[in-house]
Amino acid sequence: AAASTAAALTAAALGGTPYDLVVSAGIAGGFAPGAPVGSLVVADEITAADLGAETGDGFLTVTELGFGTAAHRPPESLVRATAAATGAAIGAALTVSTVTGTAARAAALRERHP
Repeated sequence: AAASTAAALTAAALGGTPYDLVVSAGIAGGFAPGAPVGSLVVADEITAADLGAETGDGFLTVTELGFGTAAHRPPESLVRATAAATGAAIGAALTVSTVTGTAARAAALRERHP
């Protein structure tokens, strides 16, 4: 629900106004050693990691279900320019609907999104 609210509010704020770039920033966790605590990362791919369906055979993404796209790639030139300007690392980012509060959940996400 939060993602839908954010999308709707962003669309309303930008409606009818020309823009070149929208930045979505937030606080997140990371998988060591790639993104230790305190690191800054600019995403070159953003994946809705828990948007889909659990089945008897495992997790199916919305892409696999045919309901849209689970992963989005921002323009490479903007990723590189933003990383260069901020000193950030570049890497893939996962977005989830709940906080990952256990090692088992983190391991499952890492396995599904290496």
